[in-house]
Amino acid sequence: MIVGAILLCCIAFAAVKVIFFGNSSPNREVAKFAKEMNKHCPSMVDFETRMDKVNALPDNILQFDYTLIYRDKDSISIGNLRKFMEPEILNKIKTSPTLSRYLSKNLTWVYSYKDKNGDFIFKITYAPEQLK
Repeated sequence: MIVGAILLCCIAFAAVKVIFFGNSSPNREVAKFAKEMNKHCPSMVDFETRMDKVNALPDNILQFDYTLIYRDKDSISIGNLRKFMEPEILNKIKTSPTLSRYLSKNLTWVYSYKDKNGDFIFKITYAPEQLK
């Protein structure tokens, strides 16, 4: 009887969590993708940009962490770089055979950049609505 009551409480708790708070754990397919990508990290994506890690985060967030290996935060025009990068990344998400497979997953895509010293530069975020 006690085991049944405990089991019922656990099921009720799980149901309330999903109904009121949603499923905050990463999508399994997206988590698998991040794990596969991380097998190749760190990896140079161009002559000065290194992809350090891919993270499948709760709440359907897929984050890519990059380092600009030759740049110091103080020597970068952050606004201009961001303005240049935003449409480039968006186009890459939409047209890359690897990435575009995940457009239907209702993900928030985050691209985070740091400088050669590990100092945060900026983060670009694309909501699911921007990718339709």
